[in-house]
Amino acid sequence: MPSRVRHVLLATALAAGLAAVTQNPAQAVTCNAKANLTAAGASLHGQAITLCRGGTPLPGEPTPVHVVDDSGVVQRLDPGTGAWHAVAAGSGAITYTCVGTATNTYRTVNTSAAKTSANLVAACG
Repeated sequence: MPSRVRHVLLATALAAGLAAVTQNPAQAVTCNAKANLTAAGASLHGQAITLCRGGTPLPGEPTPVHVVDDSGVVQRLDPGTGAWHAVAAGSGAITYTCVGTATNTYRTVNTSAAKTSANLVAACG
């Protein structure tokens, strides 16, 4: 093999090896469940979502973020028994329309990870 061809092949092989070494390594995937609940007028608005960050990013791209699940439930606390009862469910935004003005305690639960938001006390029957 002529010397010039060997030098071109060697340079190509070195460049390929260097590119493989300098690429971003795969990042561990970490997931977080988030939930929130707010009162607005005569309804409650909740959201529950599980976001995962990590994996192998594309060259020049930030760490990927993936929505794994966005299903959740709004629950009302039964003060007599201490049990939580679902009053609304959905994917993405969850809305519960109040039935009356009695003060109750509510929460939003992310159904896949069972993570809850802070409880919300509202005049919402």
